[in-house]
Amino acid sequence: MCDWDWEPFDWFINAGKFTFSDPGPLHGPIHKFTIKRDADLKFILETISGQDAISNAISYPPGTVRSNVADVATLSDIWGGTTVTLSGVQPLKQARNLNIDPLLGELNEQSSIYAMSGVTSNKGEPKYIIDWLANVRHFIWPDTTDDEIVTTRVLTIKNGGDGPIFTHSSKESSVSRNCVKFTVDGYEIYLSTSTSQSEKEINNPAFLLYIGSPTEEFRERIRTCLSFSLGSYIVHLGHSTFCKDFGLISFEAISAYALDGRAFEIATAPPAPLGTKYEGEIDRAILSRMVNSFYHHYDALNFLYLNWAFWHAVCATPHIAPVHFGAALEALQRVYVKNNPTNYQTALLERGDWRTLQCSAEAAIASMQIADGTKQVLINKISGLNRKPQSVLLDEVLSAIGLNLSEMEKTAWKRRNEAGHGIHAKPGEHVRLIIYYDYYTINRPVRKLFDPIP
Repeated sequence: MCDWDWEPFDWFINAGKFTFSDPGPLHGPIHKFTIKRDADLKFILETISGQDAISNAISYPPGTVRSNVADVATLSDIWGGTTVTLSGVQPLKQARNLNIDPLLGELNEQSSIYAMSGVTSNKGEPKYIIDWLANVRHFIWPDTTDDEIVTTRVLTIKNGGDGPIFTHSSKESSVSRNCVKFTVDGYEIYLSTSTSQSEKEINNPAFLLYIGSPTEEFRERIRTCLSFSLGSYIVHLGHSTFCKDFGLISFEAISAYALDGRAFEIATAPPAPLGTKYEGEIDRAILSRMVNSFYHHYDALNFLYLNWAFWHAVCATPHIAPVHFGAALEALQRVYVKNNPTNYQTALLERGDWRTLQCSAEAAIASMQIADGTKQVLINKISGLNRKPQSVLLDEVLSAIGLNLSEMEKTAWKRRNEAGHGIHAKPGEHVRLIIYYDYYTINRPVRKLFDPIP
């Protein structure tokens, strides 16, 4: 298998070439082990050690909340050229099988791992980085990959010396339309679905190839912008770094976060069409423009949070989803107002007028014959009266950017407060929960952004 065919941890670590040089919190010494991803793409480590194996792990009371990133174990290859560090090692359960003969007894331990990282003996300069991904759905892609496998068979007949040599070469080739190229901040980036047979347990596997060696922060931004642009939550599995001839230099594999498995159930829904002709089509220029737009306004939009809030809103159950969508939209609205301070006034009254009203109201409360606690509650309520209601501010923002809400959309917007205060939708009114993208209308028509849903 090639180092670039798929994330290398499985064949690289589980091939019997590594041993535990430091078991960390695990029971050791360890004789055998395997590391696999489970159905939720979390790393599970299974180890076998002797029946008398011991652990130096600190015992914490059940229910203790703590970070275990510093709980590490170390693997070394049998030639001493590569070290792999397992971090966030958390023993989960043990089963000790005792035997009169200690050599026949064993202890089986299962643990979770947050991440594993390794550096090979390759001293080449980093020229490429690949992010390994899951949940990149099928699109009508603009670019292709050509895969060619050349096999050579050599048979030599010997009879006490050199004999005839038979050779035969065969070639298998395939062409797949499965990728797209775009450029951000001078980096050439290729997104491609994977055709490797090594990731058959991964749901919709893919990879991002970066020409060069961009930082993790840059790559996280690209993944975030790309995920929102494609309308599909991209699951990050880790990355590998390569030299100019694609020799493996280093790698990191992580226990992936897939929205507790919901990521694979969400329908693909790009925020705007990515092609010009067909549903599901990707036009290289359109995708590049969208990703670059989000990337260059990433900090101003606080896009990392907005993306996080959006996908968790998509996964929320219908009765509470309006709260999550409302929170994301209010955050976006707040960012827009912050970046356009001269165009919006978040207070109803000017400072002088408000101060006059506030002092009069507080004086009136102070003169009332009521409990001091009640007085304080009223004063606290008064302090917020000058804040412009979200509904009014929303109308001003939408008006400024040329958007109009239909009555159904306005009702959906109000629903965020009702859901947040435990007011459920009445039977037959659940249509109010279907908001923010016109997948509601039959045939899902493509609308201009400023057209309201009828």
